[in-house]
Amino acid sequence: MIFTEFFLPTRGGLMRPRIYVHPGTERMPVKSLQPFLRTPFEKNFLMDASLMTQEDARTCPWIGYGMGKGVTHHQKDISVFMIPNEMKSGLHGEMVQGFKGVDPIDRCYLDDHKLGFGGFVRWIYFSDPNDPHTDQGVFGLDWSLIHKLSSGIATSMLIAQVIIARAHAHGIPGNARVALMNPTMCEPAYLTEWKQHTRLLTVHDWSTKGSSLFCEEGTHCPKCGLSTFEKPRRFCYRCGTNRNNVFMEVCHGV
Repeated sequence: MIFTEFFLPTRGGLMRPRIYVHPGTERMPVKSLQPFLRTPFEKNFLMDASLMTQEDARTCPWIGYGMGKGVTHHQKDISVFMIPNEMKSGLHGEMVQGFKGVDPIDRCYLDDHKLGFGGFVRWIYFSDPNDPHTDQGVFGLDWSLIHKLSSGIATSMLIAQVIIARAHAHGIPGNARVALMNPTMCEPAYLTEWKQHTRLLTVHDWSTKGSSLFCEEGTHCPKCGLSTFEKPRRFCYRCGTNRNNVFMEVCHGV
């Protein structure tokens, strides 16, 4: 399949749209993702406990939720949401094809990738089957401190905040709960506790309060998110990260 980037005509000429849905073999520019978020649930694409370990299935709070996959770029103003004909692995890789600076699908997920997902970060929107009218689903972000950003994973709390705020602007509801997911699509308990402590529970929380926590003048580490000293320091005394490197990664992708 070949994917191309779309342009929308405006009075001033051509403008690259920011938001796409991906209903099959090509991307379609839209004004907002929000009208499409429940489509996977309506098509019976659900979080399936049979694909998880017994322990994960026992504790996962979004079993039976609708499961829609998307990506958002951490620098460019772009989001894509997949509406597939079938739920299968590799959909995140399909969504980024045709954009510059990404690997082919079969190389995106490899540890030794060259470009990987570029600046795109993967996420899943879980739509609540018991609450169809308020859009209070779960925005699950792929998150890890140990991977490369080009793996399609938010590698710091600052990257997570940027992605969540941008996805919110693209149509993810503000009252959707945020989950920082590990490879098994579950959120570790320590991250749940950290979110409760910092009051970063919803997409709105991250979009409004998150930037002040992880800014250059903040006292929370932009990498691990934990509180450091009373005044900003160059290195986090908890994870050892040079704060400047995190800000450079967000601004310049390095």
